[in-house]
Amino acid sequence: MGLFENVVHRVQLTGEALLVSREIKARKQLFGVECFDLLRTTRQKSRMNFFMHIIDVSGAENFLQCEEDIHQLEEQKIAKEVKLNELEEGQGSRPGNWIVVERMHRELSSLERKIRTRKERFGLEFFDSIRTASYNDGPIRMKVSKAKGFALMNCIQRVRIDVWALENRQQLRDEDACLGEC
Repeated sequence: MGLFENVVHRVQLTGEALLVSREIKARKQLFGVECFDLLRTTRQKSRMNFFMHIIDVSGAENFLQCEEDIHQLEEQKIAKEVKLNELEEGQGSRPGNWIVVERMHRELSSLERKIRTRKERFGLEFFDSIRTASYNDGPIRMKVSKAKGFALMNCIQRVRIDVWALENRQQLRDEDACLGEC
């Protein structure tokens, strides 16, 4: 291979490695959305302190902080929705009202994005805390009902497998790049 082909090959491998890194991050973020919603509904249905049984203290703290942040954002969203409904019902025919209504819709969309972004950040944080945990020790301890625990463990195992596969793909790309340089 000539010098030009080597450079092109290295650039291609670097680009592929960046794409895989983005896929890993995106998968962890999606995990955050799935896992947060699952943990939240499980906690709301359960009368006991669910988190002392299912995840370690740092994982619980991450979740509780995320839940608090999202709760505040949801309260803001509800207040905006109420105000929007009042505007649409009571003063719909007033001139210039459509500008205010349109602005309210944009603010609601912004709040929804902030909620999703916060859940995604939770996924990145929480994945790192459960990355190496097994079923019986470490951060995850299964002491809740089988149905609640199974759904959470299924979610965790899916993301572990997905990230593991992506990381292996990335490692193969890195090894290929190293062989191309040597």
